[in-house]
Amino acid sequence: MKKIILIILLQVISANVLIAQKLVTNLSDLYKIEENKIMFINKPLSYLLGEIQPTIKRVIGSPSSQNSSVSAFLMYFINDEEKNKLKAKGIKPIHLLIYIKEDFKWDVKDRYNNNKWNWTTEDLDKYGNLTVLDVGIIGELY
Repeated sequence: MKKIILIILLQVISANVLIAQKLVTNLSDLYKIEENKIMFINKPLSYLLGEIQPTIKRVIGSPSSQNSSVSAFLMYFINDEEKNKLKAKGIKPIHLLIYIKEDFKWDVKDRYNNNKWNWTTEDLDKYGNLTVLDVGIIGELY
């Protein structure tokens, strides 16, 4: 009987250890990404995004073939309406800037004409294997 209780206790303890908490559980934790960016450099984008619990509500992709020498994603945690309200108050909303090693295809006209600002599971499938070069936090917490 003691062996059974010991086995159950060990299983409960190991289950709790395996349930890892995400690095960013709310927007005030977003700075942890920048502080721990060495964890994400040269890793897949999906690994970085897996550490972020708040929902990414808007995304802008910037392949190196469009207006810059490096590929990047800007990820926002608010929608357009919220962003406009904050900007009217002079607040630049906090967002995540992710530099990507590889170039990628990003059809701006198609995405914005169809109001596809959202980061979707299809985007994660398509871009999740891209390699993170650097990350930064832009804007301020609101």
